Amino acid sequence: MEFTLRNVMERAAAVGRDVELADVHGIFRHGGPNPGASPSDLAALRRRVDLPSRTSSF
Repeated sequence: MEFTLRNVMERAAAVGRDVELADVHGIFRHGGPNPGASPSDLAALRRRVDLPSRTSSF
């Protein structure tokens, strides 16, 4: 069987549809990117948890 880009893309789309239909618990549903925490969210978290400073390196 010859694999062309079109074949691969069509198969990937079909697999994606199959996963979506089988995903009754919403495990694989993805929305847009997470906007991340705001500075006030981080400040509130820092009051509750001892987070490393921004200048720390790992």
